[in-house]
Amino acid sequence: MNNFEKYVLNDEMQEMPLGEGEGTVLYDPETENTYVLDDVAQDIIDMFKIPSSISDVVARLVEVYDATEDVISKDVTDFVDNAINNNILVPENTLIV
Repeated sequence: MNNFEKYVLNDEMQEMPLGEGEGTVLYDPETENTYVLDDVAQDIIDMFKIPSSISDVVARLVEVYDATEDVISKDVTDFVDNAINNNILVPENTLIV
């Protein structure tokens, strides 16, 4: 994983919003795993609905959240690493068209 490689939300994930300020549930029908996302995690996932790099996402989140770029970068990198390990995000070149 590098900060310039582009990732995208796995199109197999089913997304179920819980309501304003409540977060979202992602369901992976292949593994039957369920992931509950808070609003910040949902913001990150939303940015990966189109192919994006970690650097792209960090740059956009710096404009939205009151935190330093270093803090946001670490949080996004940790989140993306976990999301890749759980097949929530996939490298853009693995999508089947």
